[in-house]
Amino acid sequence: SVVCRDSKGKIQKIEFLDLYEAGTPLSAPLAGPGPNNRSPKFTSESVLLNARLVLLKKIHPRLADQFAKRLKQIPEEITLKDGIRLVKVDDSLHAFEPKEKDCATEQLAIRKAVVYNSADRFVIDDELWSALSVRSCAALLSHEIIYEYFFKLGETDSRKARIFNALLWSDGFSKLSKPAYWQKIRDLKIAI
Repeated sequence: SVVCRDSKGKIQKIEFLDLYEAGTPLSAPLAGPGPNNRSPKFTSESVLLNARLVLLKKIHPRLADQFAKRLKQIPEEITLKDGIRLVKVDDSLHAFEPKEKDCATEQLAIRKAVVYNSADRFVIDDELWSALSVRSCAALLSHEIIYEYFFKLGETDSRKARIFNALLWSDGFSKLSKPAYWQKIRDLKIAI
């Protein structure tokens, strides 16, 4: 995520990296209970993501079905951790950082390659998660599903997953034609 903090470390503005890179402006953190307090099973985020997958199903039904199936499993594999800072994973290879001196990228989530308990596959920084909008939290879930899928196809970093995820959450996705979608897939050189 891209996070701006005040001198005491309090979050002033935040956005999920995939959406920030696509041009979504930083916004003030949520006041009061964060998204993780709405439902222990990520219901709000899942509903929002399922709506995006309905759009994907119109142009790529098989992939949408695979992602929807994975979405049903992923909430059981997430652990929200409070009072910690996740170590940066060098798989994003993002091309820019925010200009503001009090803003930086911070690791929001980590997908562990080896787990002892499936509930620990994804570790999410609860402070950042709680400050994000439901849309951004849903975009994190889709990012993890997409990145996992692309990783199995041989991708070694998250760049293509972030671009695909940003496309999925873009305002224009609902108007994207099947030929335009497949052209974007070819442009990204994704073997799906």
